[in-house]
Amino acid sequence: MKTKLLLLMMVLLGIAAGAKADNVKIGNYELGVGDYYSRESGLIGLERGYIHYDDASHLTLENVELCFNTVEGLSAAILYLGGHLTITLIGENKIYGAAIPTGITSTGLTIDGTGSLDIVATNSGISVPLYFDNFVIDNAHVKAKGGTYGIRGANPDGQQSTGLRIHGDGILEAYGG
Repeated sequence: MKTKLLLLMMVLLGIAAGAKADNVKIGNYELGVGDYYSRESGLIGLERGYIHYDDASHLTLENVELCFNTVEGLSAAILYLGGHLTITLIGENKIYGAAIPTGITSTGLTIDGTGSLDIVATNSGISVPLYFDNFVIDNAHVKAKGGTYGIRGANPDGQQSTGLRIHGDGILEAYGG
């Protein structure tokens, strides 16, 4: 019951933030499928690097630094409620800022690639329901730190979660509090 409530809260936060269920948002901006973004493109919060929204469920971060210190009404730095999102990491990537309650919120998440991702958020580093293979780290190095939770999620049946999988040379470090 708690997980169903958590998932409902994630969806409602996304709707309140103006997210459509099938599009990725960076900060308060909805990305266009097939588009590339850099600092020069004017994407608020993107300090360096390149973002490519390859298709409806695949995002590539290349040496990205996303910083949100003053954005109001922000529910997550990266928000996706359309199913399973794959984020491919190239190089060193960072998400941080005083205005980020959650670094990444998704209904399913795979983080792959040869790069790394360092997330610091005021509440949760990553928020994803943990069931089946719903959260996968494949060869990437992910560090998630939240003021309360490093990773927030639960099994919808209330049983021990089997949802987190780490493959290959993947590393996950999660810190809360």
